[in-house]
Parts: sequence; structure tokens; C-alpha cells
Amino acid sequence: MCRGVDNGTVVDVVEIDAASNTGVDNIRELREKLGLAPVEARVKVFIMDEVHMLSASAFNALLKTLEEPPEGVVFVLCTTEEDKVPKTIASRCVKVVFRKPNHEELMTSLRKVISGEGLEAEAGALELLAENVDGSFREGHKLLEQLAQVNKKISLSAVRELVTGSADMDIERLLQLMLARDAKAMISCIDQMGSKGANWLSVVRILVEKLRLELRACVGIGERQNEEVGVEQITQALNELMMMPSAMKQAVDEQLPLELMAASFIENNEGGKAAKVVEPKEVKPVVAETRAEVNVTGIDMSLVHQKWAEVLTTLAPKNHSVAGLLRSTKPKAIEGKYLILEVFYKFHKEQLEQELKRRMLEEVLAEKVGPLSVKCVLGQKAAEVAMSMPKDDNIKLISTDEAQMATAVADIFGVETN
Repeated sequence: MCRGVDNGTVVDVVEIDAASNTGVDNIRELREKLGLAPVEARVKVFIMDEVHMLSASAFNALLKTLEEPPEGVVFVLCTTEEDKVPKTIASRCVKVVFRKPNHEELMTSLRKVISGEGLEAEAGALELLAENVDGSFREGHKLLEQLAQVNKKISLSAVRELVTGSADMDIERLLQLMLARDAKAMISCIDQMGSKGANWLSVVRILVEKLRLELRACVGIGERQNEEVGVEQITQALNELMMMPSAMKQAVDEQLPLELMAASFIENNEGGKAAKVVEPKEVKPVVAETRAEVNVTGIDMSLVHQKWAEVLTTLAPKNHSVAGLLRSTKPKAIEGKYLILEVFYKFHKEQLEQELKRRMLEEVLAEKVGPLSVKCVLGQKAAEVAMSMPKDDNIKLISTDEAQMATAVADIFGVETN
């Protein structure tokens, strides 16, 4: 019986494409067949594919049948969009969820096709194909068949060209530039890939999958491919990429959302954010708490100063941006359980107060100095900088002394000048 169902010779198993038979008349016609007894099976089975495509009136007609189903009849309602099936219908069904196949299951399926059809596959070709079929056996087999029509040996470059639009897409380089937040180089890379006919949705899908595997490796599932990339960088990149498909559908040019992402790095990177002109009268610098709390940690500030360079050295491999920001700060005092850091620029203060960055600094402090929480306060220099700014909206340098300007820039961005 199972073989007969598989080859389509069992008349008691009827498959109906609800996407093509959406109307109430189709359901009425179906109901007329329900009274017929099974020919050879114990029950008659009606499989309705894409059932969510039925019209409202068709669903109502089907509901009457499901409320009082004839003896010896089984309905199998299939859908990829369960939310579109009325609750009155779904509540009368036993729900069976089919999960997507994982990577290994897809690879096993593709290898069977390769073996059965007498094909060959270059190293990495099937892996790339499996990563780009969104968990669909059918899509994988279809793409494999398409590739086999060109050449019996499935090459890695042919798969890459099929899924990304070009055989020489440097997706790995694009990923590294994105993680490094290098706006100019990333836009240049995007231009090069665009000129080769990149399929941007496929490119984004590959980037997401690579980052997803790296994220899982960070928590011990799988092997790390890039030890220098932290969880914060990966999650930030994933959050940005997950917005890309919908943005690309709405954009005039699919490439534009990726370029906008790259351009945002200029604004968000350390020192790259445009300075906001503040009227001098609005500046309210906070040098420190006027009434200092008693140091309850037992840690002396001399130890903090002694270990500060070591703290920065330890932080640098974990997050260069945090270490860079801290070079422009000054450990000022310990009050209560807090290490007070004097920060001379509002942008630096906002960056260091971000939870992930603050927590990273506190972890290194605990390792090198002792258990300390961190609190940032604006120093007097913040007021002096703001006072030197013009009152209009155009940012202009007041000083014409090149050495003085270089010192100011180095101070803001936390670098040394020669």
C-alpha cells in the first residue's frame, strides 16, 4: 500500500492543491466524493496542500465537513503559513510540525543524489549549496539538477556563481570588513561585488549563516573561525543583517541598504561621530560627586594607577574600541564601590556607559585590580572644549596653530602624535 501511495496508483489517497482550488465550489465538489467507500485502503485520505490559500467561504464549507467528518475519511491539511488558517479549522486538527532539516541531513540528501546520478562534487561545493537552500531538500535537489545540466562535476565556483550571482564573490572579505566597521573599504568591496552581478539576498543569507555559526561557537557549539571577533561584534552584525532582506525589497537598488549600513559605521565608530555644537550656557560639567562616598572596597587608588596600563593592554585584544576610549580617560577616585573615571568628552562617556562595554571593563578590573563597578563623570575639559565651539551649526576650528589642532584631535581620539 505504501509503494502504491508513493507511485500514485492508490485511488483512495487524493491530493488536492488548495492554491489552485481556492473556491467554495471546489470544496462542495470534494464533499460529494466523501460518501464513496474506500476501494482498497481502510480509509480515504484527502491531502490538501497549501490549505491557507482557500477563500473564507471555502473554509466555512470545509468547517462543516470537519465538524462532522464521514466515517472512514481522513483529512491532511498542509500549510507553510499556519497563522492564515482560521482557528475554527486548526482547533479541529491534530497539529504535526515538520522541522527544517539540519545541515548534515541536507548534506546526506545531496550526497545520495551525487552518488545515484553518477556525479562528482568538488570539495566545499555541497557544503555551500546546503548553506543556501534554507533547509529545503527540494530546493537543494533542484539546484543540483541545474548544475548537473552544465557539468557532471559540480565545482565550488559553479555553486558560488549560482547562489551569489558570480563565481568570484569575496564574501569572506566583505564579512571581515563589516566586523571591522571599515566603511570605506566595505563600500568599495560592495561596489566590486555589485559590478560582478551579486545576488544580494543570497550574499546576506551567507553572511548571516557564517555569523550564526561563529556565534554558536562562542558558546561552545562548533569551532571558532575567528578568535579575535567578540560576541558583541557578532550580535551587532547579525542584528544589522537581519534587517537587510526587507530593506532590500523596498529599496530602489538592492545594494543601497548594505551601503547605508557601511555609512553608519562612520557615525558610530569612535571619534567618527559628528560633534554636536553646544551653546556655552548649556554646558553643565560634572567634575565629580561633591560629597564623596567612603571607599568600601578596600582597594587603594595607587593600585589602580599602577595596574591601569595592564588593564588597557588586557582589554585591547578583547575590544580595541574600549581600550582606545579608556586611553582618553583618567581614573580619578574610588567612591563606595565605584571607580570614578574622569571622561573629557560626552561621546566617550556615552560609549563607555554602554552595558556591554562597561561590563567588559569591570571584568578586567576584577581580574587585575579587584571587584569594582565603574562610573563615568565629565571632567572640566568638556566645558572648555564646548566653549571653544562657535554658536552656529557649522563646526569650524578656532585655532590656526597646527600643533595645537593635532594635539586636540589626538586627545579626542585617544592616539599619540609625533
